[in-house]
Amino acid sequence: MNYGQTNAIKTDVDGFVTSPDGWSEEVAIELATAAGIESLTPEHWQVIGALRSAFHEGDPDLFPRLGGICASLGFEQECISKLFDDPLNAWQIAGLPKPANDLSAHMPSSKLA
Repeated sequence: MNYGQTNAIKTDVDGFVTSPDGWSEEVAIELATAAGIESLTPEHWQVIGALRSAFHEGDPDLFPRLGGICASLGFEQECISKLFDDPLNAWQIAGLPKPANDLSAHMPSSKLA
């Protein structure tokens, strides 16, 4: 991902948005493009919506179980990895801040694990 700043929103050195309130679908598209995802399909948008809901409804310091997100949508367990390559990309594209907890249990292949 091209970290630092997109045209619409600033990101930190790890690619997380610095002001989540500035997130929009246009920002998501720009972040996805920077991550090498050509277009966001309806399945991508469902995952993005579910991640945003899980974040806003849960403890912001706890990263949601990704398999649970996929199951809640009726998708296969590894849906986030298949759609976004690295689950961290999904979190960043969803415009969510860097989680405070250790991500290794949730994203063993992640750049931050």
